[in-house]
Amino acid sequence: MKVLAIDTATAHASAAVWDDRSGDLREAECAEQGRTSRELFPAIHRLLSDVGWRVGDLDGLALSIGPGSFTGLRIGVSLVKGFVGARAVPIAAIGTLDAVAAAWGVEGLVGACLDAKRGEIYARLFRHGAVAFPEPLTDEVVAAPVEWAESLPEGGAVWCVGDGALLHQERLSAALGARGRFPRRATRTTAAAVAELGAHRLAAGETTPVAELLPRYIRRVTAEVNWERGLVGSRRRLVLGLDPWP
Repeated sequence: MKVLAIDTATAHASAAVWDDRSGDLREAECAEQGRTSRELFPAIHRLLSDVGWRVGDLDGLALSIGPGSFTGLRIGVSLVKGFVGARAVPIAAIGTLDAVAAAWGVEGLVGACLDAKRGEIYARLFRHGAVAFPEPLTDEVVAAPVEWAESLPEGGAVWCVGDGALLHQERLSAALGARGRFPRRATRTTAAAVAELGAHRLAAGETTPVAELLPRYIRRVTAEVNWERGLVGSRRRLVLGLDPWP
């Protein structure tokens, strides 16, 4: 199965191509934050050229669907819909935290954490084995790092991975105590993990119709909150410090 995988939800967008018949995996990561649209398209083109594939050769697409950067998620969904167009290409929507848990290459209890801004993280606890995909043990949440760490069930060491874990390592370490573990870096890009998880989903027929492909934000979009508060078009947003991110 030839799969193109895309992640635009994390700090550094990435893409990967995966052929599960040959085991060939190639990946590329955007080097600079905030340049997803400029760097990702050329990266995808290079990856497809390197393996000699055209878009019509793909057996499926896999996308990191969130949570993560709101802007990044919208870019990813739009990109996949553009690739599909009128073609009947199966799509596997992969939870970003699932992919983060798999990308860091650690086993046992794994807490996938992404920076959610505003001093919070998107997080979920998984059990990850050497030959198994990450098994979620808790729901996806957006919370303060200490609040999330203190809510975890009792057990052994917890590997905290992802950009949220690195950014808030001091607070997570204090809350988890001797249980906290922090690897230095991921063993592969998030898109590479999305490719592997996506190929498994595609083979099992667990696909999402393109018309139903939507970002999984977890946190409500700021524009919705501002609208309910009557702040749209108002300078009160600046006074209250309401940030248009993500």
